[in-house]
Amino acid sequence: MPFTFEKLHVYQKAVDFTDTICGLTERFPRGYGFVVDQLNRASLSIAANIAEGNGRFTKADRKKFFGIARGSAQECVPLPELARRHGLIEEADHGDLLERLDEIARTLSGWIKGTENRGRLKKGREPAGKLCWALARLVAARQCPARHSSLAQPFLDSQSYRNSLN
Repeated sequence: MPFTFEKLHVYQKAVDFTDTICGLTERFPRGYGFVVDQLNRASLSIAANIAEGNGRFTKADRKKFFGIARGSAQECVPLPELARRHGLIEEADHGDLLERLDEIARTLSGWIKGTENRGRLKKGREPAGKLCWALARLVAARQCPARHSSLAQPFLDSQSYRNSLN
């Protein structure tokens, strides 16, 4: 598997779902082409948007495509119901499809929430990288004030830092 998203369980489940849909819709009689087309497109859109979202670099783009994938999963829900009502699929197949869609949609919802929460800091806390850099500047300025005074200038201006030197 050359692409990392292919290892994702939700992607694999989406592809399996699409494969199942293609197999089921092949048996639909003539006159139900609109259902076949809509169901095939919506199911394929789930996996395609997961793949595209994983290829994006910004959180906003990833969130957008995961949201589109989740919407495509929701779009699939009424179509098996219609097929069941018209006798095109069995009750067991209908239940299985809805369970699989629910699992895919819940996983995508978790990803979207995770994308929103990833990188957030608690109020009043600095990112570790910035904090380490600030401490390194302070230590360097304290060890050799003449040489590193420009690095620590923002900190040298504070009264508490000046008091700690005395």
